[in-house]
Amino acid sequence: HYLLINPSITGEFDASINFTLSSITQNPEYALFLQNFGAWQFYSLGPFNISKTYIALSNWSVDSQYTNATTYSFSDDGSSIHLAVNATSSDNRVTIFSNIPNLNLSDYNTIYFAVNGTANSRILVSFFLTNETGFDAAYWITPINLSTTPFDLSSFSTATLRGDVYISLINSNASSASIDISEICFIKVIS
Repeated sequence: HYLLINPSITGEFDASINFTLSSITQNPEYALFLQNFGAWQFYSLGPFNISKTYIALSNWSVDSQYTNATTYSFSDDGSSIHLAVNATSSDNRVTIFSNIPNLNLSDYNTIYFAVNGTANSRILVSFFLTNETGFDAAYWITPINLSTTPFDLSSFSTATLRGDVYISLINSNASSASIDISEICFIKVIS
């Protein structure tokens, strides 16, 4: 069984049924993201047996080199990461980073993020590889798009993570923006 949805079209319907579609597509045990077709998202429906490798939500730090916002807040307590920027323009940015395991990406299918945040939040998530290249698992997207679209790792199946990840937050309208991240994990579909 498969599911093809366009979140910009189905969002109102999803809200009317208590976000049932989002609950299904956000859970890799029920739906496996296969591919984007423009604004449409294509999923294979489960149930699936999966294994998760979690990225710690503690010991993150602000990267001053990639932070230009003069007022921001940041906290990580092991169960979540909170990041906010009190912006006066839409290019005010706060960036955090952490050291993570050197995962062999051939062992995983997707990266999943559980994120809530203000509608004006835009998020960049960058991972770097041992071959000194990198990729953006999120490129200035909203919290809802980051949570509902797991990042497909199939094009990085021969790569290994270098061990650092960066998350940046900007706002889209020169006002305060914030996000709360409750999960970052690498997912392997077993069956």
